[in-house]
Amino acid sequence: PVRPHRPLPLVHAAGQRRGGVAAGEGGAPGSGPHGAGCGSGRYDILVTQPRRTLVTRGPVTEVRGGGRSLVSRDDPFALLRQALGPRLTLPDDWPQGLPFPGGALGYLGYDLARRLERLPSLASDTLGMPDLAMGIYDQALVVDHQERRTWLVGLRDGSPRARDLLGRLGRGQL
Repeated sequence: PVRPHRPLPLVHAAGQRRGGVAAGEGGAPGSGPHGAGCGSGRYDILVTQPRRTLVTRGPVTEVRGGGRSLVSRDDPFALLRQALGPRLTLPDDWPQGLPFPGGALGYLGYDLARRLERLPSLASDTLGMPDLAMGIYDQALVVDHQERRTWLVGLRDGSPRARDLLGRLGRGQL
């Protein structure tokens, strides 16, 4: 099993900064434009630069990443499991409730159910949206609006990519 690095807190309650890095402060649950209970959640997960992307349209899935592109008619769920790699095992000191250590983010469309069972075609595709669109992300910023903390997850503190991301964050370039 793969063990992600312990998350790095970026912003603490009361706005204290750690290591000169600050992240944008989110509102309290229910303080969004639609008020309480209308889509406002405890966490926001911000990602960029997927390691791999998967897009399924009908019977075909395109997998991109590492400078390569593969078109497959294989089961998109099996392709997603393969793209994710080994299962993550969270470290013992992982903050309770923190929802995302890295992995797949995206959406599953209703028509993807046709890959699981026979369904009648009752509507035409007027939007042209894929049946599945997923990115595989090795890092993310997780904003906890309730605790007023932001976490950088999935990177090793000393990696060049982590240093670059933290530097860009500190300069407001994200």
